[in-house]
Amino acid sequence: MQRPPMHPDETARQQVVDRLRLAEDSFDENFDRIIRVLRGALQVPVAAFSLIDGQRQLFKSVCGLELREIARAQSLCGHAILGDGPLVIEDTHADQRFCDNPLVTDEPHIRFYAGMPVRADNRLPVGALCAIDHRSRRLESDQRQLLCDLAALLEDALRLRSLSVDDTATGLYNRRFFDDAFDREWRRAQRSVLPLSVLLIELDHLQHAGWQCGVAADAHCLQCTAALLKTQLRRGGDLLARYGSGTFAALLPDLSARQAMPFAERLCAAVRGARIAHAASPHGAVTTSIGGASVETRDDFACGAQWLLARADNALRQAMSDGRDRVMFDLRARVG
Repeated sequence: MQRPPMHPDETARQQVVDRLRLAEDSFDENFDRIIRVLRGALQVPVAAFSLIDGQRQLFKSVCGLELREIARAQSLCGHAILGDGPLVIEDTHADQRFCDNPLVTDEPHIRFYAGMPVRADNRLPVGALCAIDHRSRRLESDQRQLLCDLAALLEDALRLRSLSVDDTATGLYNRRFFDDAFDREWRRAQRSVLPLSVLLIELDHLQHAGWQCGVAADAHCLQCTAALLKTQLRRGGDLLARYGSGTFAALLPDLSARQAMPFAERLCAAVRGARIAHAASPHGAVTTSIGGASVETRDDFACGAQWLLARADNALRQAMSDGRDRVMFDLRARVG
Protein backbone atom coordinates (compact mmCIF):
# COMPACT_ATOMS: atom_id res chain seq x y z
CA MET A 1 0.00 0.00 0.00
CA GLN A 2 1.37 3.41 -0.95
CA ARG A 3 0.87 5.94 1.83
CA PRO A 4 0.04 9.48 0.69
CA PRO A 5 3.01 11.81 1.22
CA MET A 6 2.52 15.02 3.19
CA HIS A 7 1.65 18.15 1.25
CA PRO A 8 4.76 20.24 0.43
CA ASP A 9 3.32 23.10 2.50
CA GLU A 10 1.64 20.93 5.15
CA THR A 11 2.02 23.37 8.05
CA ALA A 12 0.27 26.21 6.22
CA ARG A 13 -2.32 23.78 4.84
CA GLN A 14 -3.21 22.53 8.31
CA GLN A 15 -3.41 26.10 9.61
CA VAL A 16 -6.17 26.78 7.07
CA VAL A 17 -8.11 23.71 8.25
CA ASP A 18 -7.76 24.91 11.84
CA ARG A 19 -8.66 28.52 11.02
CA LEU A 20 -11.87 27.51 9.30
CA ARG A 21 -12.71 25.06 12.10
CA LEU A 22 -13.58 22.48 9.46
CA ALA A 23 -12.85 19.50 11.71
CA GLU A 24 -15.63 20.46 14.10
CA ASP A 25 -18.97 18.65 14.02
CA SER A 26 -20.83 21.54 12.40
CA PHE A 27 -23.58 20.90 9.85
CA ASP A 28 -23.31 22.67 6.48
CA GLU A 29 -26.19 22.18 4.07
CA ASN A 30 -24.13 23.69 1.22
CA PHE A 31 -21.69 20.78 1.44
CA ASP A 32 -24.48 18.21 1.55
CA ARG A 33 -26.28 19.63 -1.50
CA ILE A 34 -23.13 19.37 -3.61
CA ILE A 35 -22.52 15.79 -2.49
CA ARG A 36 -26.07 14.77 -3.40
CA VAL A 37 -25.72 16.32 -6.86
CA LEU A 38 -22.42 14.50 -7.49
CA ARG A 39 -23.79 11.13 -6.37
CA GLY A 40 -26.88 11.44 -8.54
CA ALA A 41 -25.12 12.80 -11.64
CA LEU A 42 -22.37 10.16 -11.66
CA GLN A 43 -24.70 7.37 -10.49
CA VAL A 44 -22.22 6.19 -7.85
CA PRO A 45 -23.13 4.57 -4.52
CA VAL A 46 -20.80 6.86 -2.54
CA ALA A 47 -19.95 10.56 -2.80
CA ALA A 48 -18.12 12.60 -0.19
CA PHE A 49 -16.32 15.79 0.72
CA SER A 50 -13.32 14.50 2.66
CA LEU A 51 -11.27 16.70 4.96
CA ILE A 52 -7.58 15.95 5.57
CA ASP A 53 -6.93 16.92 9.19
CA GLY A 54 -3.53 16.02 10.63
CA GLN A 55 -3.11 12.24 10.51
CA ARG A 56 -6.75 11.51 9.72
CA GLN A 57 -9.31 11.88 6.97
CA LEU A 58 -12.75 13.05 8.05
CA PHE A 59 -15.83 12.60 5.88
CA LYS A 60 -17.15 16.11 6.32
CA SER A 61 -20.17 15.37 4.15
CA VAL A 62 -20.95 11.91 2.77
CA CYS A 63 -23.73 9.93 1.09
CA GLY A 64 -23.77 6.14 0.97
CA LEU A 65 -21.10 5.38 3.57
CA GLU A 66 -21.23 4.76 7.31
CA LEU A 67 -17.56 5.59 7.91
CA ARG A 68 -16.88 9.02 9.36
CA GLU A 69 -13.11 8.89 9.86
CA ILE A 70 -10.10 6.90 8.59
CA ALA A 71 -6.34 7.10 9.01
CA ARG A 72 -4.62 9.46 6.59
CA ALA A 73 -2.14 6.69 5.79
CA GLN A 74 -4.98 4.74 4.09
CA SER A 75 -6.60 7.78 2.48
CA LEU A 76 -7.04 7.96 -1.27
CA CYS A 77 -8.09 11.59 -0.83
CA GLY A 78 -4.68 12.16 0.78
CA HIS A 79 -3.23 11.43 -2.67
CA ALA A 80 -5.86 13.51 -4.46
CA ILE A 81 -5.01 16.74 -2.60
CA LEU A 82 -1.46 16.65 -3.99
CA GLY A 83 -2.51 17.17 -7.62
CA ASP A 84 -3.85 20.07 -9.64
CA GLY A 85 -6.66 18.12 -11.29
CA PRO A 86 -8.78 15.03 -10.71
CA LEU A 87 -7.19 11.81 -9.47
CA VAL A 88 -9.03 9.00 -11.27
CA ILE A 89 -8.47 5.33 -10.47
CA GLU A 90 -10.62 3.27 -12.81
CA ASP A 91 -9.75 -0.05 -11.14
CA THR A 92 -7.98 -0.13 -7.79
CA HIS A 93 -7.36 -3.88 -8.17
CA ALA A 94 -5.12 -3.15 -11.15
CA ASP A 95 -3.25 -0.25 -9.51
CA GLN A 96 -0.15 -1.24 -7.52
CA ARG A 97 -0.49 1.82 -5.31
CA PHE A 98 -3.89 0.85 -3.97
CA CYS A 99 -4.62 -2.84 -4.64
CA ASP A 100 -3.69 -3.86 -1.07
CA ASN A 101 -5.21 -0.82 0.65
CA PRO A 102 -7.59 -1.95 3.45
CA LEU A 103 -10.31 0.30 1.98
CA VAL A 104 -10.00 -1.73 -1.23
CA THR A 105 -9.60 -5.24 0.20
CA ASP A 106 -12.16 -4.74 2.99
CA GLU A 107 -15.14 -2.44 3.60
CA PRO A 108 -16.09 -0.25 1.80
CA HIS A 109 -14.42 -2.22 -1.06
CA ILE A 110 -13.43 0.75 -3.20
CA ARG A 111 -12.95 -0.35 -6.82
CA PHE A 112 -13.37 2.99 -8.58
CA TYR A 113 -12.27 6.37 -7.20
CA ALA A 114 -12.35 9.90 -8.60
CA GLY A 115 -11.22 12.78 -6.39
CA MET A 116 -10.72 16.49 -7.01
CA PRO A 117 -8.76 18.74 -4.59
CA VAL A 118 -10.84 21.34 -2.75
CA ARG A 119 -8.84 24.47 -1.97
CA ALA A 120 -9.28 27.29 0.50
CA ASP A 121 -9.00 30.98 -0.42
CA ASN A 122 -5.18 30.82 -0.28
CA ARG A 123 -5.24 27.95 -2.82
CA LEU A 124 -4.02 25.34 -0.34
CA PRO A 125 -6.06 22.11 -0.36
CA VAL A 126 -8.12 21.23 2.70
CA GLY A 127 -9.57 18.02 1.29
CA ALA A 128 -11.12 16.43 -1.77
CA LEU A 129 -14.50 15.95 -3.43
CA CYS A 130 -14.72 12.30 -4.37
CA ALA A 131 -16.94 9.72 -6.07
CA ILE A 132 -16.60 6.01 -5.22
CA ASP A 133 -17.97 2.84 -6.79
CA HIS A 134 -17.72 -0.84 -5.90
CA ARG A 135 -17.07 -1.78 -9.53
CA SER A 136 -14.47 -0.61 -12.03
CA ARG A 137 -15.59 2.07 -14.47
CA ARG A 138 -14.44 4.98 -16.63
CA LEU A 139 -14.90 8.67 -15.92
CA GLU A 140 -16.13 10.35 -19.09
CA SER A 141 -14.96 13.84 -20.04
CA ASP A 142 -18.29 15.48 -19.14
CA GLN A 143 -18.30 13.67 -15.78
CA ARG A 144 -14.74 14.82 -15.15
CA GLN A 145 -15.80 18.41 -15.85
CA LEU A 146 -18.77 18.04 -13.50
CA LEU A 147 -16.45 16.85 -10.72
CA CYS A 148 -14.24 19.92 -11.26
CA ASP A 149 -17.23 22.28 -11.34
CA LEU A 150 -18.72 20.89 -8.13
CA ALA A 151 -15.35 21.13 -6.40
CA ALA A 152 -15.27 24.81 -7.44
CA LEU A 153 -18.71 25.26 -5.83
CA LEU A 154 -17.35 23.73 -2.64
CA GLU A 155 -14.49 26.22 -2.77
CA ASP A 156 -17.01 29.05 -3.10
CA ALA A 157 -18.75 27.73 0.02
CA LEU A 158 -15.42 27.71 1.84
CA ARG A 159 -14.77 31.31 0.80
CA LEU A 160 -18.13 32.33 2.24
CA ARG A 161 -17.27 30.43 5.41
CA SER A 162 -13.95 32.30 5.60
CA LEU A 163 -15.70 35.66 5.26
CA SER A 164 -18.15 34.66 7.99
CA VAL A 165 -15.47 33.79 10.56
CA ASP A 166 -12.55 36.15 9.90
CA ASP A 167 -11.90 39.69 11.10
CA THR A 168 -9.92 41.18 8.23
CA ALA A 169 -8.29 43.92 10.33
CA THR A 170 -6.61 41.54 12.79
CA GLY A 171 -6.63 38.08 11.21
CA LEU A 172 -8.51 36.74 14.25
CA TYR A 173 -11.97 35.23 14.38
CA ASN A 174 -14.79 37.78 14.30
CA ARG A 175 -17.60 38.44 16.77
CA ARG A 176 -20.06 36.28 14.88
CA PHE A 177 -17.77 33.28 15.06
CA PHE A 178 -17.04 33.92 18.74
CA ASP A 179 -20.76 33.97 19.52
CA ASP A 180 -21.27 30.64 17.74
CA ALA A 181 -18.24 29.07 19.43
CA PHE A 182 -19.30 30.41 22.83
CA ASP A 183 -22.75 28.85 22.41
CA ARG A 184 -21.22 25.46 21.51
CA GLU A 185 -18.72 25.52 24.36
CA TRP A 186 -21.36 26.64 26.86
CA ARG A 187 -23.61 23.71 25.96
CA ARG A 188 -20.69 21.26 26.08
CA ALA A 189 -19.53 22.55 29.48
CA GLN A 190 -23.06 22.60 30.85
CA ARG A 191 -23.72 18.97 29.87
CA SER A 192 -20.70 17.70 31.80
CA VAL A 193 -20.45 20.51 34.39
CA LEU A 194 -16.97 21.49 33.20
CA PRO A 195 -15.42 24.88 33.95
CA LEU A 196 -15.54 27.59 31.29
CA SER A 197 -13.82 30.98 31.45
CA VAL A 198 -14.12 34.13 29.35
CA LEU A 199 -11.72 37.08 29.19
CA LEU A 200 -12.59 40.45 27.63
CA ILE A 201 -9.43 42.33 26.69
CA GLU A 202 -9.61 46.07 25.98
CA LEU A 203 -6.76 48.03 24.37
CA ASP A 204 -6.36 51.05 26.64
CA HIS A 205 -6.85 54.51 25.09
CA LEU A 206 -7.29 53.05 21.60
CA GLN A 207 -10.33 55.21 20.89
CA HIS A 208 -8.00 58.22 20.95
CA ALA A 209 -5.33 56.79 18.67
CA GLY A 210 -7.28 57.43 15.48
CA TRP A 211 -7.91 61.06 16.42
CA GLN A 212 -4.32 61.90 17.35
CA CYS A 213 -2.26 59.65 15.11
CA GLY A 214 -4.51 58.60 12.26
CA VAL A 215 -6.28 55.39 11.29
CA ALA A 216 -2.99 53.66 10.43
CA ALA A 217 -1.87 53.92 14.07
CA ASP A 218 -5.14 52.35 15.21
CA ALA A 219 -4.67 49.45 12.81
CA HIS A 220 -1.04 48.97 13.85
CA CYS A 221 -1.95 48.73 17.54
CA LEU A 222 -4.75 46.26 16.81
CA GLN A 223 -2.71 44.05 14.51
CA CYS A 224 0.38 43.88 16.72
CA THR A 225 -1.61 43.23 19.88
CA ALA A 226 -3.73 40.58 18.19
CA ALA A 227 -0.62 38.79 16.93
CA LEU A 228 0.95 38.91 20.38
CA LEU A 229 -2.14 37.65 22.20
CA LYS A 230 -2.52 34.83 19.70
CA THR A 231 0.93 33.51 20.60
CA GLN A 232 -0.10 33.28 24.26
CA LEU A 233 -3.10 30.98 23.68
CA ARG A 234 -1.37 27.66 23.20
CA ARG A 235 -4.05 25.11 24.17
CA GLY A 236 -5.89 23.54 21.27
CA GLY A 237 -9.40 24.46 22.43
CA ASP A 238 -8.69 28.12 23.32
CA LEU A 239 -10.16 30.74 21.02
CA LEU A 240 -9.27 34.40 20.51
CA ALA A 241 -11.57 36.74 18.60
CA ARG A 242 -12.10 40.42 17.95
CA TYR A 243 -15.11 41.25 20.10
CA GLY A 244 -15.50 45.00 19.52
CA SER A 245 -13.67 47.92 17.93
CA GLY A 246 -10.82 47.78 20.44
CA THR A 247 -11.77 44.67 22.38
CA PHE A 248 -10.71 41.05 22.09
CA ALA A 249 -12.37 38.03 23.71
CA ALA A 250 -10.67 34.84 24.83
CA LEU A 251 -12.76 31.71 25.30
CA LEU A 252 -11.01 29.23 27.63
CA PRO A 253 -12.77 25.84 27.88
CA ASP A 254 -12.01 23.61 30.88
CA LEU A 255 -10.26 26.46 32.70
CA SER A 256 -11.43 27.36 36.22
CA ALA A 257 -11.21 30.81 37.79
CA ARG A 258 -8.09 29.77 39.71
CA GLN A 259 -6.41 28.87 36.41
CA ALA A 260 -7.82 31.72 34.31
CA MET A 261 -6.80 34.54 36.68
CA PRO A 262 -3.01 34.00 36.49
CA PHE A 263 -3.34 33.38 32.75
CA ALA A 264 -5.07 36.77 32.36
CA GLU A 265 -2.27 38.40 34.38
CA ARG A 266 0.30 36.86 32.03
CA LEU A 267 -1.58 38.22 29.01
CA CYS A 268 -1.66 41.70 30.50
CA ALA A 269 2.06 41.55 31.35
CA ALA A 270 2.97 40.20 27.90
CA VAL A 271 1.31 43.16 26.16
CA ARG A 272 2.87 45.62 28.59
CA GLY A 273 6.30 44.09 28.08
CA ALA A 274 6.07 44.10 24.29
CA ARG A 275 6.13 47.92 24.24
CA ILE A 276 3.96 48.21 21.12
CA ALA A 277 4.13 51.88 20.15
CA HIS A 278 0.95 53.81 20.98
CA ALA A 279 1.35 57.59 21.04
CA ALA A 280 -2.12 58.18 22.49
CA SER A 281 -1.27 56.21 25.62
CA PRO A 282 0.31 57.99 28.62
CA HIS A 283 2.81 55.11 28.67
CA GLY A 284 3.72 55.55 24.99
CA ALA A 285 2.90 51.88 24.45
CA VAL A 286 -0.11 49.62 24.28
CA THR A 287 -1.53 48.33 27.56
CA THR A 288 -4.65 46.31 28.20
CA SER A 289 -7.46 46.14 30.71
CA ILE A 290 -8.81 42.63 31.17
CA GLY A 291 -12.07 41.48 32.72
CA GLY A 292 -12.75 37.81 33.37
CA ALA A 293 -15.37 35.45 34.72
CA SER A 294 -15.90 31.70 35.01
CA VAL A 295 -18.66 29.17 35.51
CA GLU A 296 -17.90 25.95 37.33
CA THR A 297 -20.98 24.57 39.11
CA ARG A 298 -24.53 23.57 38.25
CA ASP A 299 -25.74 26.68 40.04
CA ASP A 300 -23.49 28.81 37.83
CA PHE A 301 -24.84 27.23 34.65
CA ALA A 302 -28.40 27.74 35.87
CA CYS A 303 -27.80 31.50 35.62
CA GLY A 304 -27.38 31.28 31.84
CA ALA A 305 -24.72 31.98 29.25
CA GLN A 306 -25.32 35.73 29.06
CA TRP A 307 -24.71 35.99 32.80
CA LEU A 308 -21.14 34.81 32.26
CA LEU A 309 -20.50 37.40 29.55
CA ALA A 310 -22.13 40.16 31.61
CA ARG A 311 -19.87 39.35 34.56
CA ALA A 312 -16.77 39.48 32.36
CA ASP A 313 -17.94 42.83 30.95
CA ASN A 314 -18.54 44.24 34.43
CA ALA A 315 -15.07 43.13 35.49
CA LEU A 316 -13.58 44.83 32.43
CA ARG A 317 -15.35 48.08 33.23
CA GLN A 318 -14.02 47.87 36.79
CA ALA A 319 -10.46 47.34 35.54
CA MET A 320 -10.78 50.40 33.30
CA SER A 321 -12.26 52.60 36.02
CA ASP A 322 -9.54 51.53 38.49
CA GLY A 323 -6.78 52.90 36.25
CA ARG A 324 -6.43 50.47 33.33
CA ASP A 325 -3.43 48.20 32.58
CA ARG A 326 -4.75 45.60 35.02
CA VAL A 327 -6.87 42.48 35.43
CA MET A 328 -10.15 42.24 37.31
CA PHE A 329 -11.99 38.95 37.79
CA ASP A 330 -15.62 38.60 38.78
CA LEU A 331 -15.64 35.93 41.48
CA ARG A 332 -19.37 35.82 42.21
CA ALA A 333 -19.18 32.21 41.07
CA ARG A 334 -17.56 29.89 43.54
CA VAL A 335 -13.84 29.43 42.84
CA GLY A 336 -13.22 25.68 42.49
